[in-house]
Amino acid sequence: MINVRCRTCRQVREVDCTNEEYQAWQSGMLIQTAMPNTSKEQRELLISGTCGECFAAMFAGDDDE
Repeated sequence: MINVRCRTCRQVREVDCTNEEYQAWQSGMLIQTAMPNTSKEQRELLISGTCGECFAAMFAGDDDE
């Protein structure tokens, strides 16, 4: 488990992954391959530093779907 602070709301969130998975990602493996059991929101937090709620709020008015 890794603790990551959201750069938008500043809350610390937990990411469910092992040190081995994290190191595999840091070594160049695609994050979805390195951490297949980690949620897409948790992976986004690692990639962009933005938690799921803040990410959703950034695109709340986006009606492209």
